[in-house]
Amino acid sequence: MEGHGESTAAMRFRKAAVKARHQKELTEIRNNIEKQIEQSLRDLRAENEVKRLQVLEAQVIIIIIIIIIIIIMIMIIIIINLSFVMTLLTEEMTAVTTART
Repeated sequence: MEGHGESTAAMRFRKAAVKARHQKELTEIRNNIEKQIEQSLRDLRAENEVKRLQVLEAQVIIIIIIIIIIIIMIMIIIIINLSFVMTLLTEEMTAVTTART
């Protein structure tokens, strides 16, 4: 009977050892999966940040283009006005010159 008790105890010990080893393996697998998930999340965040910055850069470029177009339009208006003023002055000077002669 004593041999049977020892074999039962040995069997229980083996089962406990196997269970502990399995739990250790499962913990390692879980830790590895968690690390992979964390790395995937970091990668996704980095990709999203790059995309966000690309969109922001495109928006800044569009704003700069709009500002340049507005400046060019203002310059054209100024040139047209100066041309009109020059025409008026030329006509005025011609009139004055004609009136003196």
